[in-house]
Amino acid sequence: MATRTSAPVKSAPSSRLDKAELLEMCRLILLSRRIDDREIQLKRQNKIFFQISGAGHEAVLVAASKVFRPAYDWFYTYYRDRALCLGLGMTATEQLLSAVGAADDPNSGGRQMPSHWGHKELNIVSASSPTGTQFLQANQQAGLDWPVRMLVYQDKASGKVMVAWTDFASIARRHGIASQPAQFKMASQVAASIASTAMAR
Repeated sequence: MATRTSAPVKSAPSSRLDKAELLEMCRLILLSRRIDDREIQLKRQNKIFFQISGAGHEAVLVAASKVFRPAYDWFYTYYRDRALCLGLGMTATEQLLSAVGAADDPNSGGRQMPSHWGHKELNIVSASSPTGTQFLQANQQAGLDWPVRMLVYQDKASGKVMVAWTDFASIARRHGIASQPAQFKMASQVAASIASTAMAR
């Protein structure tokens, strides 16, 4: 039988996070869950039309938010990233504005589905919900390139608006997809239209 030869060593509390930081993290975890609960209630009352819960993801996302730098790092979020966005500085009010599709919603001005996060000041890029189902059915490896993102930025030297995105024809060539030409052509036309509108501003 194994016996202990010395008393167990007590580990010292973490020196990396002080009490105030731990309390703030707990507050954000609880806030994220409470917003989820409130949105579920609003959905049942038919005051919002859609709700995606981030329940169960709160702790890891709040911890992640403490590693990154808002307004410096860029974020391409998943729709369950509510707690991450709160940890980066998005407010509960801003998240609820998204839920009700309000014009003041900083995520998309009420144009996106709720929980499709975006915040210009925090460098959270607004992502769309379509996932390119036809392309994934043609070749599952095409999922590496989804969702396609478009970056619109202004060149500081010239003031010119620039647009960059992964071309859909390039995705098709990369993954050997030849079975969806009409869909790729339509998607390319939509992207080009969005780009030309952005550059015209």
